Amino acid sequence: MYFTCSRFRRVLRLFTLTLAFILLNACGGGGNGSDRATRTVVTPPQQLDGTWAGNLEDPAGLLHNLRITVNGNTLSQLLIDGVDQGLTGTLTAQSTTTYAVLLSDSTKAMFIFDAALQHATFVDDSFNFGVVEKNAIGSPIFAIDDVNASWSGTTVMTDFATFTGFASTASCVTLQCTASGNGVTTTIDLTGTFVIAFGQWNGTFSNSNGDVGASVVMLSADKQFVATYDCNNTGVFPDACEFSAWVRQ
Repeated sequence: MYFTCSRFRRVLRLFTLTLAFILLNACGGGGNGSDRATRTVVTPPQQLDGTWAGNLEDPAGLLHNLRITVNGNTLSQLLIDGVDQGLTGTLTAQSTTTYAVLLSDSTKAMFIFDAALQHATFVDDSFNFGVVEKNAIGSPIFAIDDVNASWSGTTVMTDFATFTGFASTASCVTLQCTASGNGVTTTIDLTGTFVIAFGQWNGTFSNSNGDVGASVVMLSADKQFVATYDCNNTGVFPDACEFSAWVRQ
C-alpha cells in the first residue's frame, strides 16, 4: 500500500482535525464565565455593589462601627466610627463567596459572603475582624441568647495569599456550640464576655484535632448571620485561625 500526495494531504488533514477536537475537549472548550479549576461560577463583583454596615473588632480588641462601600470590583470607601479612612481597594474573586481585597495602603483583607450576597465576614492582615450586612438599617438591640440557633455556611483558612474554604455548620444551645466541617468537630463555649452594644460573644474552643484557643462571634444587624473566628493558642495569626460565615437556619 502506498500514498499519493493528495491522499497523504487528506489523511494529514483528518489527523490534525481529530487531534484538535481531542485537545479542545480536554481543555474544556471555550470560556463560559466559570472558574475552570473548580467548575463553579464566580459571582461578578457588580452583584456586590452597595453599602455594607456592621461592627469591627480591631487588633487591640476594641469595637467600632464599620461601613464599607463597594462599586464593581472596587472598595470605594471605608469608614470606622463614621470617619473616612481615606482607603480604596480592589476585590478579586477566589471562589463564589470568598474575595481577596487589596487596599490602597497595601493592607490585604478578605470577605466571606453568604450565598445570597447579603452578609459578609471581614478580616484583614492586621487582624481587624468584623461582620457587615448589605444596606443594614439602624442599630439593633442584641440579646445574649440571639446566638442560640443552627447555622451553616463556609469556613476559610488563609494567609491572604491563598484561600482554602470548606462547608461548615454549627448548632448553639445555651451558649454552647458544636461545629463541624472538613472532618473536624469543634466545641465552642461562648459564656465569656458578651458585648451587647455590638452583638459580640467571646469564648473558647476545643476540637477533635486537639486544638484549643479563643473564639469570637459577631452577629449581623438583622441577626441572620454570624462572622466567627477560632484561633489556636499555640499558633500565630492568621495561620492558626479559621474564619467562618454562617447563616441562620
